[in-house]
Amino acid sequence: MRAAYVVEHGPPEQVVVQELPDPVPGPGEVLVDIAYAAVNFPDVLVVNNEYQVQVSAPFVPGSEFAGVIGAVGDGVEAVAVGTTSTAAASSVRTRRRSSSTPPVSP
Repeated sequence: MRAAYVVEHGPPEQVVVQELPDPVPGPGEVLVDIAYAAVNFPDVLVVNNEYQVQVSAPFVPGSEFAGVIGAVGDGVEAVAVGTTSTAAASSVRTRRRSSSTPPVSP
């Protein structure tokens, strides 16, 4: 998986693009193959460690995206693999990310 990656906090110019292992959704999670992602001012603040919610580096920034559900974890019944979706997630792990199912909208 190719991802924008924050190795350490600082200006957006320090964000690197690199290959990361594909995540696997856990119970109650879905994996979204992201086609489009938004970058907003709060994302810049998070990257620079100036946002009210602190995120420990390393991490993949961003929380608004659209794509196709690529895998589902145990217990997920509300959505299926292949469903197009959008999400504004508060607990995301990677750019090809696993997200809890409630914020994902088919």
